Amino acid sequence: MRSRGTLLFVAAALIAGGTIADARILGGGPKSTDCFLYFNDITATKGQRVDCTDNDPTCDFDAGTAGQCTFRFTVCSDASDAPGCTPSDVTKFSGSGAKKVTLPPIGPAACAASPTDITVKLKKSKSTNVQKLKFTTITAATGNRKRDLDTLILKCVASPSGAFIFE
Repeated sequence: MRSRGTLLFVAAALIAGGTIADARILGGGPKSTDCFLYFNDITATKGQRVDCTDNDPTCDFDAGTAGQCTFRFTVCSDASDAPGCTPSDVTKFSGSGAKKVTLPPIGPAACAASPTDITVKLKKSKSTNVQKLKFTTITAATGNRKRDLDTLILKCVASPSGAFIFE
């Protein structure tokens, strides 16, 4: 009987437009440090990659601008529920990705005050209709000399019809 109740809950969540998986990406790296920084309000397609079709309102936040995808997410520190990792106060953010996103404050667990929008533009060449943006952020935490190396790949795919997608 319990599995039937679980199935009904999952079906209800899907009908209501909910998702089963958390809308967050830990960013990869060793599990012992993978909780220091994470990307919230964004769902991975595979691993640390997020695929989005141009003008898909579920993942493209640029109000219908053709030829690009604007991804939106919030950067947070200290995912207390990440398996195998003990959160620690963040002391430093660095790496090329740290310059491209709105970061949470240094210190205990927090999320950035505002979300980050990153736009990935499509190339105009017919042979290439996918662009990837990859960045890495290194987070060092108090009492722990380990670093959390995080990667997020944002992939924008041209709409097959070249038109807006409405669902």
